[in-house]
Amino acid sequence: CDAVNWMPWDGKEEITYNSDTKTAYVYLTADAERNSTLTVADGHKLYLCLNGNEIEMRSTGDVITVNNGGTLTLTDCQSTGVVGHRSSSINLGHGVVIREGGTFSLFNAKIQGNQGSLEGRNDSAGAGVYMGGGTFHMYSGSIRENTALRDGG
Repeated sequence: CDAVNWMPWDGKEEITYNSDTKTAYVYLTADAERNSTLTVADGHKLYLCLNGNEIEMRSTGDVITVNNGGTLTLTDCQSTGVVGHRSSSINLGHGVVIREGGTFSLFNAKIQGNQGSLEGRNDSAGAGVYMGGGTFHMYSGSIRENTALRDGG
């Protein structure tokens, strides 16, 4: 970790990746409300520390998506960080979606308050973490209080 330069992130702005390695190390500086999905692009690696804060989706949609060939390592050094639709009245969407070929590793963070049913989509299973292929490693943390509904409720 000595060679890693962790950058502060407000949870709203675009994440800046190293142009050579396509890698970013960011820590959340405060609770963040989002209206769009945070996407880890093909071939990019994102190391995200929640730092005790929450990323809350305030509209319908998935909170984080890891695309084919992308890698997300989600951690929380405070053990209180959350990814989800927790207090929003609109909670339709998954917490983390892993597409075919993507990789997701979870360390000490929480994924909760998500509802895995979006109109017109038949991928309701996995409201907290939806596996559309790829690899998921859970080392610590929790996935709880999520609801997987069939299309239409």
